[in-house]
Amino acid sequence: MVELRKANKLGNVSISELLKDLAKKGKAGRKEVEALLEKVAGDAKIDQRLGELRVKLELLQKTGRERTELWRGRADSFRAEALERMLDIQGKAVSFLGVATREQVEELQHELERLAKRIENGQKARPSKKSAPKGEGKA
Repeated sequence: MVELRKANKLGNVSISELLKDLAKKGKAGRKEVEALLEKVAGDAKIDQRLGELRVKLELLQKTGRERTELWRGRADSFRAEALERMLDIQGKAVSFLGVATREQVEELQHELERLAKRIENGQKARPSKKSAPKGEGKA
């Protein structure tokens, strides 16, 4: 093989060495280009993955809203039922103990105030609306 030499700044270089050097640089450049392509492809995969994640997030938000409404309705009905049961139990306890309810106490207070006014005015007390006169009950 004929060896050719080319002069450069460093001195004489053979063509085969120059070709080897260019091949090395070419391989390095190719590897650099491949790395950049992989990065770009990776970025495309990331974009695709982000798109998939956005779709999943939107689906989760939709189902989350639906479930929230469902549980809110259940909680409201549970609260109403619990309040109703509590009032029922409270009423049973009050009647079992023989204690007057708030309404009964307020009604009694109103009746006492009415009677106190009549006494102050010197009027006779009338029988209560709830109790019937003795003669009316028999027919």
